[in-house]
Amino acid sequence: MKLRTMALMAVLTAGSAILTIYFMVPYSIGYFNLGDVLVMSFGVLFAPGLALLAGIGPMIGDFALGYGPFAPFTLAIKGIEAVLVGVLYRALPKQLKILAFLAGGLFMAVSYGFAYAFIGNSFGVFFSYILPDSIQGIVSAILAFAISPLLIQLKKGMN
Repeated sequence: MKLRTMALMAVLTAGSAILTIYFMVPYSIGYFNLGDVLVMSFGVLFAPGLALLAGIGPMIGDFALGYGPFAPFTLAIKGIEAVLVGVLYRALPKQLKILAFLAGGLFMAVSYGFAYAFIGNSFGVFFSYILPDSIQGIVSAILAFAISPLLIQLKKGMN
C-alpha cells in the first residue's frame, strides 16, 4: 500500500472520529452524528478490503463519548456500510449513485436497531431508534454524495 493511501485513510479515520465526537446530539441510549459522511466516503475511495476499516474512527468516537458497549457494533456496522456504499457506487450508473449512499444510511439505521435491541435486551427498542438513525443516514448520505467528487479528485491527484 502506498504511503499516500495510508495517509488519506488516516485523515478520513481521524475526521470520522472528530465528526462523531464533536458533531453529535445525544438521544436516549444513542446519538446523532455526522461521522457517517466520511464512513461512506471511505467506501467510494477505497477497495472493499480497505473500506472495512472505516469503522475505526466512529468506534473511537463511541469510546470517547462513553458509549463503549456500542464500539464493537460500530466497528462492524460502519465497515460494512462503507463496503456497501462502495460496491453500489461502482455498480450504479452516474444518475443513480445517490442510491448507494442512501442504501448505506438505511443499512446503518437498521443495523443499529438490532444493536440497540441486543444491548437493551429488548426488541421493542428496535423501532424507537430507526427514525433518528434514518435521519442521520439520510443527512450523511446527502453530504457524502456532495463531497464524493471532491474526494475522488483529491485521491486522483495524490497518485
